[in-house]
Amino acid sequence: MSLQIVDFSTTNSQVIDEIINVADSNPIRLEHDIFYNKTGKKVVVSTGAGGSGTVLTETTDWVAGSAVSDSLFPTSISPDVGYTTLAILNATYHDTDLYLSYYPIADTFNATRWNDAISQLGGEALGEYRMRQDAKSPSALFPQINLTSFSGVSTVNTTNWPLYTPYLRAIHLKIGATSTFAGTASASTITLTDTADNNALLAALAESVAHFGYNYTVDWDGVSYAITNISTLTRVITVTGTPTAGAGNATFYPHRIAGSSTTARVFSLQGLGLIGMGDADRYFVGGLARRGYFQGHWHQIRTPINSPLTTDGSDSSGPRLTSGARNLSIQYISKNATEDESGNGTPRTAKTTNGPSWSVHIYQHGGRYTA
Repeated sequence: MSLQIVDFSTTNSQVIDEIINVADSNPIRLEHDIFYNKTGKKVVVSTGAGGSGTVLTETTDWVAGSAVSDSLFPTSISPDVGYTTLAILNATYHDTDLYLSYYPIADTFNATRWNDAISQLGGEALGEYRMRQDAKSPSALFPQINLTSFSGVSTVNTTNWPLYTPYLRAIHLKIGATSTFAGTASASTITLTDTADNNALLAALAESVAHFGYNYTVDWDGVSYAITNISTLTRVITVTGTPTAGAGNATFYPHRIAGSSTTARVFSLQGLGLIGMGDADRYFVGGLARRGYFQGHWHQIRTPINSPLTTDGSDSSGPRLTSGARNLSIQYISKNATEDESGNGTPRTAKTTNGPSWSVHIYQHGGRYTA
């Protein structure tokens, strides 16, 4: 359990008559997670309210435990010692109401639950995306990584991104519900079996490789290997290293770096359009890039060849007839994008194909950032 300590104070008011009732000698937590037990601020356990009745003896009847490391305290409290549990050792006082008075130092919360709570209050959960018009660097109060501030591939680590890095490393590619892909390993290659899901996964990987290079890993028998080549024709994946030979299952982790457990890759979104994954044709696999394409088509030449032809083999509309040894062909070049008959305006041309666009910086929530 990952705990984050908050609200340290040396002046917290004394808690009086917190009631506990335990069945055995197992340690329990009090309402305030960290408390003093020192001269002037001792814990008092009694059978009656306000310290009345029998006052239990420390070490004989009860004991404070699970001391908090002094290194976790700020200098205003250090070198004091705090405790997090209390155990009633004397069975005489089991199954009876006991009254506690003590001085709390701090309370704690579970970091994972805190992230969930923040998300429900309108913040982001780990891995969620957000957009900004201006660029902003990550900080403790802004644990967001700008995915448009770099080109290609970048690397994050557990030192700066203690939550984001493990999150990325755990992500694996899926085709529908399929997350493991059967195949056979031999030497430094893994050959996936010929199935629709396997072929779609290989095609999507090869497409993303064309954009980001070979920056992906495949997990075989619990070991991650760097991919160095992919053949969609033979379904062969070449890796660095020697996977366990024989039949098995491959799992693809796009963000893992082979040989490292503390780093992860992040892929730039510079200039990329976003599209929902999960299409029926298995083109769009979450976490992989796909280059732009133009739908396959033919161009129909609307200008007819007039008849009869002139003696030099041409007609007034432009095409020419050229004769060969055994055939007769028409040569005509279709060029220059011009306005069509529907009044859609003069076509715009550029070096890339894209729809109407709006440029923003895209961030991903990293949970926690430490400079």
